[in-house]
Amino acid sequence: MIEVISVRFRGGCKSYFLILRGLSVPEGEQVVVETAQGAEIGTCVRTNHAVEDHAVIQPLRPVRRIAGEEDKRTAEKNRQQGKRSHDCVREEDRGPQAGNEAGGRGMQF
Repeated sequence: MIEVISVRFRGGCKSYFLILRGLSVPEGEQVVVETAQGAEIGTCVRTNHAVEDHAVIQPLRPVRRIAGEEDKRTAEKNRQQGKRSHDCVREEDRGPQAGNEAGGRGMQF
């Protein structure tokens, strides 16, 4: 048996098992996790519990720490920056460009 928590990341409906490293994390608490894309913040959806070794896919990612105020501010800032970047790209795609009355990227054949 291995002790884990279940974490769900923003916008996801799947939860992932993570190793604790001696932490006790209550449900609803945000945690910082090292993922393939770097550090991410997730929400604990099931507190410390034991699962069978064969029920998990190894290697499990560890919980780095419980998210502090600085982590939460950084995550919100990154989310806002990503939203602004997305809106700028969408705006570029909508506007007409020289030589292309239909708008878009102005491709010519």
